[in-house]
Amino acid sequence: MPPDRMLSGGMGYSWAIDNARTRLHTMDHPVLEIVRFTTRPGTAVSDFLADAARMDGWLEGQPGFIRRRLGHADTGVWIDCIEWRSMAEARAAADGLMAEPSARPFLSAIDGGSVVMTHLDIRHAA
Repeated sequence: MPPDRMLSGGMGYSWAIDNARTRLHTMDHPVLEIVRFTTRPGTAVSDFLADAARMDGWLEGQPGFIRRRLGHADTGVWIDCIEWRSMAEARAAADGLMAEPSARPFLSAIDGGSVVMTHLDIRHAA
């Protein structure tokens, strides 16, 4: 390889670029967990918010938890947005949530057929 195509230590540019790409694709990024849903008919908003608040302590104790925002639209749609340090931690918390007693009232108020969950790598934040 010509000297002008070498990095210090003798590594070529293509190796360095391939190595950087590999690290980028295997690196954990912070994650947004976005859950869109509606509640079961007859669920009072005030009761549902109290149920959500009761499970906050459990969420805050989960490894990788950063923050949670729960929004409600006039159409009845809810968005639960939770930020995690990594995808692995988000998935572990999602698995544990189903067995968490403090989450049962919140989860049982949700119309299961309406749930759409998405996990997104956070690539920019301001």
